[in-house]
Amino acid sequence: MSFVQLDYLAFLLLVLGLFQFVPVRMRIAYLLVASIVFYLHDQPVYLVLLAASSLLDFGIGLSMGRTQNKRSRRWLLGCSLAGNLGLLGVFKYAGVFLGDAPSPATGNPVLGGASSLPLGISFYTFQTLGYSIDVFRGRVQPCRSWSQYALYVSFFPQLICGPIERAGHLLPQLTRLQLLNPANLSLGSRWILWGLAKKLVIADRFRPLLLEVFHHPEGVDSLTLLTVNLALLVILYLDFSGYIDIARGSAILFGVHLVPNFRSPFLATSVGAFAGRWHTSLISWLRENLYRPLMRLRLGAAGILWINLFLFGLIGLWHGARWTYILSWGSAGLVITLEQWARRSRRTREGPVPRRAALLPWLYTMLYLALFTAGFYSLEMATATANLRVVFGGGMPTSESLPLLGKMLGLLAVGLALHGAGSMMNLAQVWSRVGHIGRTAWFLLLAGIVLRFQVVEIRPFDYFRF
Repeated sequence: MSFVQLDYLAFLLLVLGLFQFVPVRMRIAYLLVASIVFYLHDQPVYLVLLAASSLLDFGIGLSMGRTQNKRSRRWLLGCSLAGNLGLLGVFKYAGVFLGDAPSPATGNPVLGGASSLPLGISFYTFQTLGYSIDVFRGRVQPCRSWSQYALYVSFFPQLICGPIERAGHLLPQLTRLQLLNPANLSLGSRWILWGLAKKLVIADRFRPLLLEVFHHPEGVDSLTLLTVNLALLVILYLDFSGYIDIARGSAILFGVHLVPNFRSPFLATSVGAFAGRWHTSLISWLRENLYRPLMRLRLGAAGILWINLFLFGLIGLWHGARWTYILSWGSAGLVITLEQWARRSRRTREGPVPRRAALLPWLYTMLYLALFTAGFYSLEMATATANLRVVFGGGMPTSESLPLLGKMLGLLAVGLALHGAGSMMNLAQVWSRVGHIGRTAWFLLLAGIVLRFQVVEIRPFDYFRF
């Protein structure tokens, strides 16, 4: 059930309407049932995996709460790691080793293929595993309500594509679910409309044109293809952040505030800053649970390189078992290490780095991202190498290619402008300050834009394949 289909709107309105009549003590159970129905709509056969992952870490959390023995707690944490990563490995990566054998009944791959990937498995396994890690480290107390914990894992607005929530942030909110009020209705509907505009008006409209050039770069000059690559990454941002906006808006209608998943990534002036602003719920999860423990080993400059290569290669592997993902994210780890070394060297020789104009660092970051997209947006190495061959050998724009370059630059400008509009002003704060007439006018304008300019052919959200 996609967020941009009428089915979801009907589902959301029905669940929200009936929620107003549910007794307080039954609200968690009611939303849990609604979330199960939401998941059953698309992949009923994989509900057992969601239940197994939930039961595993719920039981492990309770067991950790009963003992302070460090050895026993480590053993329990190991069970969580083995269980969750085992599920993820079998259903996401087994096809790499076993081959994508087609099912006799459907013709689809049995294991490992994108069509057979259980929806949300990359997200909810990290969420349940993160809960066990937080209980192990004493950050949260074990949840003793099965329905509350199950809703924490399966809450329908963020079940399929995140954000990856932490137990300490989401679990307490589930005990304070709210009936619909004017403030939540206003803010939630605004987030939903903003996400729909990103997805239906911009991302799905311009992606086909960009993909046509990306996959058939023959005869395209280097500058045009670099522009196309960067524009595709901006479109991916609008697509994914559009999903997150709709998820956040849907959750707000029930009084739940999900974490933001992006922090103005295209305003970053270094590759490291971009990585820290993109898919922040995943990056922060890995930083807390993997990067910081490894950095405490103090392995020196060479150790930083290997840690970054490992961490960012793992991020690529999280997206899928393809060399294009692993190598593109691995290259980010290498560049970030070089940035860290350079920053440390400047501080040693010159003291604090003075504040300078950010244009050149920003252009360098955008150039790297255009090269990064050649791998990250390719399913096969042949596609990535063909793209990079043109980038480095396609020459300068000619009079014949200038119209295409102008069109690509225009698309890139539109995407960056929409990104900047949401980045340079906190829309939630602006929304709270404008009057009733201003909020109504903005709502009607945004709704009119979505209804008038939405595409006819709607694509699935890109991050569904991860």
